[in-house]
Amino acid sequence: MSHPRAVGRMKHALVAAPPTAEQRLARAERMAQRERKARLEAERIAEHGLRTLYESQQRLQLLQHITDLANRARSIPEALGAALEAICQRMNWTIGNVLMVSDDRTHVEGCDIWRATDATGAMAFVEASRRTRFQRDEGLPGRVFDSARSEWIADLGHSSLFVRAAIAERCGLGTGCAFPVLAGDEVVAVLEFYMRQAIPSDPEMIGILEQAGVQLGRVFERDRAQRALIHDALHDPLTGLPNRALFNDRLQASFDRLAPIRRHALAVMVLDLDGFKLVNDTLGHHAGDRVLIRVADVLRDTLAELEAQRDAEGCAYRTSAARMGGDEFTVLIEHLAGEDLAGDATIERIATRLHENLALSNESGHVGASIGYATGHVAHATVDQLLRDADLAMYEAKAGGRGRTVGFSEALSEALHDRARLTNELRDAIEREEFELDYQPIVTLDSAKAVCGFEALVRWNHPIRGRLLPAEFIDVAENSGLILFLGDWVLRQACATAATWPSVGNRPPFISINISARQFAQPGFAARVRQIVLETGVDPTRIRLELTESTAIVDIDHTCQVIQEIRKWGVQTSLDDFGTGFSSLSSLHRLPFDVLKIDRSFITAMDGHGKGDGIVRAIVALAHTIGMTIVAEGIETPAQAQLLIDLGCELGQGYHFGRPALASQAAALLAS
Repeated sequence: MSHPRAVGRMKHALVAAPPTAEQRLARAERMAQRERKARLEAERIAEHGLRTLYESQQRLQLLQHITDLANRARSIPEALGAALEAICQRMNWTIGNVLMVSDDRTHVEGCDIWRATDATGAMAFVEASRRTRFQRDEGLPGRVFDSARSEWIADLGHSSLFVRAAIAERCGLGTGCAFPVLAGDEVVAVLEFYMRQAIPSDPEMIGILEQAGVQLGRVFERDRAQRALIHDALHDPLTGLPNRALFNDRLQASFDRLAPIRRHALAVMVLDLDGFKLVNDTLGHHAGDRVLIRVADVLRDTLAELEAQRDAEGCAYRTSAARMGGDEFTVLIEHLAGEDLAGDATIERIATRLHENLALSNESGHVGASIGYATGHVAHATVDQLLRDADLAMYEAKAGGRGRTVGFSEALSEALHDRARLTNELRDAIEREEFELDYQPIVTLDSAKAVCGFEALVRWNHPIRGRLLPAEFIDVAENSGLILFLGDWVLRQACATAATWPSVGNRPPFISINISARQFAQPGFAARVRQIVLETGVDPTRIRLELTESTAIVDIDHTCQVIQEIRKWGVQTSLDDFGTGFSSLSSLHRLPFDVLKIDRSFITAMDGHGKGDGIVRAIVALAHTIGMTIVAEGIETPAQAQLLIDLGCELGQGYHFGRPALASQAAALLAS
């Protein structure tokens, strides 16, 4: 049963009085306030979202703008300067500054690329930053360089890591940030920015700046690629030295820089390696490459030492070495003070140092350098003329023997003109057959002293100068290539003459014929010998082809192959001038020569009890050991002949037995 009082309360609640007008109005106002507050909050949220979206779009546009700048920039400074300008203006930041990474990658340093949107009162900070150097992990740029990550300092004045805090505070700067410019994973530059107001770290902005650093890094990558292409186009890939194109450009620039009356301050050296082909042929191209690299290193070290010495002496020089191709190198020397190089010891110092350092080990073969040089002259109208003179001097050095240095001079110029004239005359002489052969007897070194053969020696019946000996024209024939035609004529003429000689007793006399290096190196040389033998009708066993030691060892495998081929027909071979070249005992053992000729220099040194006798004795014993016949040339006296007989030498030739004579006289000697 319900309690009477509770029922009364329920009745009272059900009959409560309706709200008054004031109450209804207050309630409506409260609802309106809640709606207005919700609307304002919604508007605030919408406005913030739009503002955030706008700022994000602006930052993305900034990144796109920097990307476009990086793609269009023609140089690194142009790209970095434009990027600073864009960032400072778009972000309304006070100062932007660039620091470049050093070549040795030990520090970053200001490079005078900076921008300021409000330089009032901030120039002191700019001046303090433009050329400042920061080591790794030092200050804001150093930390970015070391970590390759962005840094943001919201309060410069209270940061112990910011080393320019005092001057930043005086200039009214509050916040700073920096980010790396990356080429791949490598920091190549650091960009730093400063603003007056205190701004907290902005992760989104940091991300944008880091992406900008990646885009700017591509400018560095592109620049490196372009520089690498240019370098490769202007440098020798093996030695790293400038190539012909770059050397010619530098020479032309030096030539143009000097007035004609001061071109004596300019010199060109041309180097051609001696013995390089032998290294390539015997030890292989890898050994040859090592020689070329060694030469390049010697040139670099020598020129660096020269420049350092002369700078210390107050004489500034500009030098440059280049590999022109093959085994040819050049050196450019310019005395910046314009002093005369001709009377200076500079060129000789370089040449001497090169000769000393090019005395390479036996592992690389016997390699030296023939050096020619020319100094500038008022008569040189072009660089080609200067280079030509240096080339001519080099050829003169090479023609005179290994390891020589020759400077171009008027006397040399006249000699070269004489040589050119002689070359033309020699060419005409071959066409007109102005040559003839003399024959020097070769005798047995026994009691009979019987003539057993002759050596054919060419003579030139010059229409003006008379009868010329080989020493007066053979070098010209060799250098001009005319030796191929002359040698072919000598071979045919000697074989034809020998075919007419009668036998002496049971032994037909042989003919020794000198073969030049160029002849022997010609493809088909053995076939040419066979053809001449067949055409002249000479007994091939009467023929001895003489090769010098230096010719034989140029390509030992080729020498052996040719000798073995002609020996099949009965033709013999002689090794001439033994002991004057660079052959070793092992190479001599490999070469299948039939005869060994002892050079006249060893015969002249014999006196009956000295070292000369011992050398000849050793040569004779060596030849006998490997089954070779011995001929001693240059025998002038009976005493020399007797010493050679005592030492066991079989054959000899020289003025003691007979001078070279015409073919008719040789035939009469055989008949008698």
